[in-house]
Amino acid sequence: MSAPWWAALCPAQSRISCGTGKHLIRWADGQLTAADHADAEGELVLAALGGDKSECGDAVFAGFISRLHDGLFLNEAITG
Repeated sequence: MSAPWWAALCPAQSRISCGTGKHLIRWADGQLTAADHADAEGELVLAALGGDKSECGDAVFAGFISRLHDGLFLNEAITG
């Protein structure tokens, strides 16, 4: 069995606007996470049920996924 495509890549992180502050988005081990949200999955469930959505959740589960495919997220995280 071969290693996953992301195994040779270093972890990366970047800060994005979320609410009134800047929150950390981290990519490591093939997963993109909202590091400053203790229960990001729970927040997404509440948003799906009509609650408030966070910018971090939107970034992780929408826009940043597409940017990962072309390497822009990793490039921005490395170059600052």
